[in-house]
Amino acid sequence: MPTPARAPFAPGQDSNGSKASSAAPSQQQYSPEEVASQAKDLQEEVLRLQHDVRNSEFFRNFKTVFLGVEEPVAEAESREGSSTSGRPFEQDRWHWSSVKQLVSYGLGSPRKSVASRYQLGFALLLAELLPGLTEPLSTYDPAFDDVDKALLSNLGVAVHATDEQCARVAHEPTLFYMPHCITAGYGNLLRANASCLNRVAIFGNSFLGYRVAWKIGRSEREEIQEILELMEEGRVRESAIDERDMEGISDRAFYRHSLHLFRSSR
Repeated sequence: MPTPARAPFAPGQDSNGSKASSAAPSQQQYSPEEVASQAKDLQEEVLRLQHDVRNSEFFRNFKTVFLGVEEPVAEAESREGSSTSGRPFEQDRWHWSSVKQLVSYGLGSPRKSVASRYQLGFALLLAELLPGLTEPLSTYDPAFDDVDKALLSNLGVAVHATDEQCARVAHEPTLFYMPHCITAGYGNLLRANASCLNRVAIFGNSFLGYRVAWKIGRSEREEIQEILELMEEGRVRESAIDERDMEGISDRAFYRHSLHLFRSSR
């Protein structure tokens, strides 16, 4: 019997000490006019923050790493200092132009959080880097309220109708953006795609950071079982993003983020 998905959206902190995906939104009610007005104001701020991220050294570093994963692995790892388990990594060939879907889990409420607004702006930049998308950027977080949903609609972002518990199967090449999701979300995603991880890329919390936290006793193995097994098998290529150049943007929004690619089981 398949292992049931764990609830990934709960208040608290993940193993990196970062914000977990937010709890359900409060019941504060707004009139349609108030929703539209607040969404418009938020849209202007998100686009301003998106501009700041686009012109940051952090984003330039990210694009270098992002485009570098299409290089032969030996060349890229020599330049990036990428690390998996120390075992040889034989990556299935990856091309960003082949990615068909961009899915984000755990953004939190842009209305309530500046970090979430930065992350939303960044998600929109990710969409610009993926010329082969066949659907708009889509997202889910139970923290979204009516204002958040109106904002996302204004920006052309689709909100999932149901809580997938981060367990969407990648039937075609998919990039998952999961900023500071709790570990259950990553576990659910990895289990759901166990037979097709070569179609998955994840930008989010550092898997290496999770492994370090486990080694020093800050987390239980059961919490990150799927991550540890993939690393021990040498099936993850992690490329860390340099955090030293975040002047002018929210470092908390992108703290300890890495890009992860996977090879299929042989």
